[in-house]
Amino acid sequence: MRYLMALLSVLAAANAGAAGKFYDRADEGWFFYNEQRLKEMAQEKPSPEKPEVAENPVEVTELPPAPSGPAPMSVEWFQQNFDEIQNRAIDNPTPENVAAFYVVHQQMMHKSTQFARVAAQVLADNPDLDPRVRFSNSVSGEKERQRVSKQMMSLIFDRLKDRNGGVWFFFDNSNVSRQMVNGMISLAKDFDVDILPVAVDGAESQLEGMRGADLLLPPIVDGGLSDRIQLGALPAVVLAIPPSEVEIVGYGTLDQVRMAQRIPAAARLMGILSEEEFLHARGELRGAPNAARQIDFNDLNDTTTESILRQLQEARK
Repeated sequence: MRYLMALLSVLAAANAGAAGKFYDRADEGWFFYNEQRLKEMAQEKPSPEKPEVAENPVEVTELPPAPSGPAPMSVEWFQQNFDEIQNRAIDNPTPENVAAFYVVHQQMMHKSTQFARVAAQVLADNPDLDPRVRFSNSVSGEKERQRVSKQMMSLIFDRLKDRNGGVWFFFDNSNVSRQMVNGMISLAKDFDVDILPVAVDGAESQLEGMRGADLLLPPIVDGGLSDRIQLGALPAVVLAIPPSEVEIVGYGTLDQVRMAQRIPAAARLMGILSEEEFLHARGELRGAPNAARQIDFNDLNDTTTESILRQLQEARK
């Protein structure tokens, strides 16, 4: 009992001291009114340290640059790259190089096949764009073409005579020239045209003793005439109207068919034939549909498909 009383006395003394301290600070008011004290208490508490976060650099993925140049396997791409691919396969024909060439080649063939298929349909739907309808493919049509061709050749030679012109034949001592002499003799026989042989490098003797050579005019010596005309080879056939109008028909051995094709073309360039007469001489049927030729391309403002077809529609009216 005595021990309990002593313990209580000690506890009471301690509480009295604590209470005294509390009441000694009464002028501070309650803590939730004392903002300064609250701030001091907040400062007294250690702030938790923020965990260090390792800074990871942000990886930026760069997009590859947009490809420059034409689209692969386009016509422009073929024009720029096909020769290189082909030359590589020829110069170094490894299985890989040759296979690469045929890969590209097949793409080209595929494009051309697609174009041909569409072209056939377009020409079937638009006969005025088809050049084949302007020529006859029948047996009777071929006979008519040959008749018209001879008629136009005679017309050309008659007009040459009216202008004091004719056909000049340049030849030398070669076997090719000797063969072509026979062709010129046949031309003179078929059309009664004056053909003047012009001997180059002393080839006058070529005509001596040749059968039918008398159908040609007496030969003259070149004397630099072939150089002034700027002939590229011998023998050569030329339409000439002195003193200065000259048009080369062709070189080498020209048969009657080739001369019947080239002489009207040369006559057209010299103004001996009109455009319509020239087309008729080629065998084109008069009155055949050909709207494309009637387009006035001087009025073509641009090369878009719409603009070209608009011009075609105008020509068809």
